[in-house]
Amino acid sequence: MPKYAVPAGVGQVKGTAEPGDQSHYGLPVAPADYDKDGRLDVFYDFFFSNVDGQLLLHNATGSGHWLSLSLGKALGGGIGAKVSVYRAGGLGDPSALLGQREIAATDGYSAGVPDDAHFGLGANTAVDVRLTLPPPSRGLATNGVIDLKNVQADQYLRLPNGCAGP
Repeated sequence: MPKYAVPAGVGQVKGTAEPGDQSHYGLPVAPADYDKDGRLDVFYDFFFSNVDGQLLLHNATGSGHWLSLSLGKALGGGIGAKVSVYRAGGLGDPSALLGQREIAATDGYSAGVPDDAHFGLGANTAVDVRLTLPPPSRGLATNGVIDLKNVQADQYLRLPNGCAGP
């Protein structure tokens, strides 16, 4: 189990988030790559006490490859779009599916998150991506779908800027 320090004030630590330590209640929990290194960090906002404040848990673990994708205004901004990531050469093949996310602006009760889809890719250095636009934006692409092949890992990809997609 990871150990996280719970801040007591500037330069002070009052405990850890280990079983048996001081109880802390909080929300929201907002995962995002705050330092843009490809690993999801976690922002934790304590409540019931103004003493606890907020806590940003920096993810410094070893990591494989990753991809983060978002949509610009020209494609409707992205909320509600479904992003599917496949092993390179396996676009549309269910057995090659690595992950699927719907782009949203929230993740749980009162937690705002960046409007992107972030994927851990393990050892995959390139992937195929299928982006299904939400109903209000489907007329912006053929059948509401954008397919991207051989997308390089370890990048933040913003469509329509940043790639040669349709």
